[in-house]
Amino acid sequence: MRPGVLSAFAVVTPTTRRILVGNLVSAVGSGITLPFFIIYLGQVRGLGTPTAGLLLAYVAVVTLVCTPIVGTLVDRFGPRPVLMTGLVVTAAGVASLDTL
Repeated sequence: MRPGVLSAFAVVTPTTRRILVGNLVSAVGSGITLPFFIIYLGQVRGLGTPTAGLLLAYVAVVTLVCTPIVGTLVDRFGPRPVLMTGLVVTAAGVASLDTL
């Protein structure tokens, strides 16, 4: 018999469980706000809806390409320095939205 998701979730450590729940909440929050972000970029910032969609698709492709690289960096340097670097890059990206 194949174990279900809930039984697999029950055997992980509490720290892992918190990380998984945090990822779930983050994914739901991103999914809820994504349509509004497209409208914001397309209408408020004047990029147009197709350009805003392409911009967000570009972000997804970059994420797919960078994930193996970031995993290697986490293995080599540890999660904290990689996370701090990622947060700085994210902050720079959000700050650059003001220049559009």
